[in-house]
Amino acid sequence: MKFLKKAAFLTTAAIMAGSAISIAACGDSDLEDTADTKKVLMWINKTLEQAEGGVYKSLAESFNAADFKTQDGRHIEVVLRSQTDAETLQSTLQTAKASGNRFPDVLAVDAPKIAKYQKDGWIRDISDYLTAEEKADYMDSVIKQATIDGKLYALSAMETPTALYYNKEIVTQEVLTRAGVSSYATPQNPWTWDELAAVLGQINGNAAKIDMTYGFGGNAGNFYFYAPLVDSVGARVCDPATGKLTGNLDSAESVNAFASLGKVNRYRYSGSSQYALVTGEAAFVIHGPWLLNNIVASQYSSQLDNIGAMPMPVVVKTDGTTRGKVVSGCGSWCLGVSPDTKDAYASAQVVKYFTSAEASMKYFEAIGTFPTHKSAYEGEDVNEDLQTGAYKEVSELMAYASPRPVSVYTGEYELAFKDIIDYIRTNTDLSGIQSKISSISSTHDTYIR
Repeated sequence: MKFLKKAAFLTTAAIMAGSAISIAACGDSDLEDTADTKKVLMWINKTLEQAEGGVYKSLAESFNAADFKTQDGRHIEVVLRSQTDAETLQSTLQTAKASGNRFPDVLAVDAPKIAKYQKDGWIRDISDYLTAEEKADYMDSVIKQATIDGKLYALSAMETPTALYYNKEIVTQEVLTRAGVSSYATPQNPWTWDELAAVLGQINGNAAKIDMTYGFGGNAGNFYFYAPLVDSVGARVCDPATGKLTGNLDSAESVNAFASLGKVNRYRYSGSSQYALVTGEAAFVIHGPWLLNNIVASQYSSQLDNIGAMPMPVVVKTDGTTRGKVVSGCGSWCLGVSPDTKDAYASAQVVKYFTSAEASMKYFEAIGTFPTHKSAYEGEDVNEDLQTGAYKEVSELMAYASPRPVSVYTGEYELAFKDIIDYIRTNTDLSGIQSKISSISSTHDTYIR
């Protein structure tokens, strides 16, 4: 049932996106307010032909049909503009700001860039436009990643908890028993990296592999997947006051956490198939939740029941006995309101609608990001997918989601993580990792002022 439901939505989104090209191609004439209508210009980072863009389009149509009102009683109408991709959106925003051209009222912003956009004056505080009840329904990670000095600058309909996925046909109870592990990991009883290595060592044949997703999504991917290592042992990526890495990212506990990756490096999957987990080429993969959606949409959809999800392994701290806490990486694209908007109330209504519980379920069905509202996981009407199998196991990790640092220097942190992961990936001997991470921290600190 879940396969048909997701496929149906994808088809619907594609049809709607295909019929909506005219919206992206309109001229500025459609941006003029009238006595009866307030136009809210929204820029997004996807094309309308893509599944995610199709969701934006369907939400715009339903918002405009719902007749939301401004405080003075006018109809609010969303004018949706695709900026194709993240890079194009960024450059177009810069050009509009520098030239004085029309800046969007509502804009998409990737979670790690929220602090930078706020500092540059691209997004404004929207705290006054949410009731306490509305705010409380968003997952804590969504609010935390967008809060600066007690003010809220963005909201999201998409959350992306990281997990350690495994193939149940390869990682059997017999394998666990031989490895000295009693059961599959849970948030309440997580594995350590040593235990994961022990399990990998007991898998026969070429399937004794783990896809570490090093470099996935470029520099941002390494930061997304492996910042939780640092957080899990109570260390910090950076000094929250200065933004500096030295004394934080290169602390003893942080370095020990990174070194834990070396425990499983020799089992690392070296292929490039995105379906290695379901085909048996890899026993494990560290990935985001959209992995499940990719499987559903592929020729391997029948294999989904063979896939399980557990929390990322925890690190044994430097005292040799204490385990770190379970932490899941998270963070996705959000929506913010521009300080240039002529009607912040109207723009905020758009942001709330496009990041509502209903909107987040549409994204879940279309692209596999998880709902950002607590109400989506409670009560009798919870989506059936969220109640079973790997989807349920991933949903349980939402409570352990920890955002990356809210900082204007996240671009520099991403580069630092790339350097660290490259070192771990290319060295079998990690005895020099302390000096290496200290050197990396110092190097990148020169760009943090």
